[in-house]
Amino acid sequence: PVSSRFPLKNREDIQTRLQSYAASSMPPLIFAYHQQNIDEKILCMLINHEAILINAQDIYGKTILHYVVQRGDNKLLELLRHRLDLLYDIKDFQGKTTIDLAQDFGHDALANYLRVAVTQKPIINERDFEQTGTFIERVSTEFGLES
Repeated sequence: PVSSRFPLKNREDIQTRLQSYAASSMPPLIFAYHQQNIDEKILCMLINHEAILINAQDIYGKTILHYVVQRGDNKLLELLRHRLDLLYDIKDFQGKTTIDLAQDFGHDALANYLRVAVTQKPIINERDFEQTGTFIERVSTEFGLES
């Protein structure tokens, strides 16, 4: 299996792997997400790594958020939503947004959450961040997502 040939164990290893995946058609975060038994800490480090383009698209035009929504992975959505540069309305090559995918896969609460997230203004200062964080927690609770 690919995961045994490319173990991701620590920050230095991730940096090395990022360089090797740079020319690949699959962004490293999406590659890692598709690996079986990958440690959640590794995904968290990748999400928070400054070299990771959180909205990078694969050969299908999907971002990590498309795959997270497709699986209904609320836990990883919680990690992703803290990235200020995360875009919720990118379309894949079939013209589907993350909201479309959530609906297609029967994740109605997630679709409603994403509809609200798309309408939110970007966070520009600490005060706005605190207010938005509170808002996101309220909306997450309202739609049955973990906060």
